[in-house]
Amino acid sequence: MSTIVYRIAVLLSAILADVPVGTNLGLFWLLWALISGRFLFSRGAVFPALADGGLPADAVRRSGAALAYGRWAVLSQSCFFESLSVCKSLNS
Repeated sequence: MSTIVYRIAVLLSAILADVPVGTNLGLFWLLWALISGRFLFSRGAVFPALADGGLPADAVRRSGAALAYGRWAVLSQSCFFESLSVCKSLNS
């Protein structure tokens, strides 16, 4: 894989570091599908976007459950901008 893939994975992991275990993996795959453009091809449908990314059916269901029932909140702007410092450190 290219270095940009690893950098994005590290950035997503840093953003999801405070999310409970289980929910973080589901949200990781959701954000990965969003970044990779899978939601464009599925016209915004969550399950087809995840399945199109190559996830097995049980992982698709777990990611959908993480979105619907997981313990997470939308990141505040300050927390998001703090995570961007991680991105800047990856570029050096």
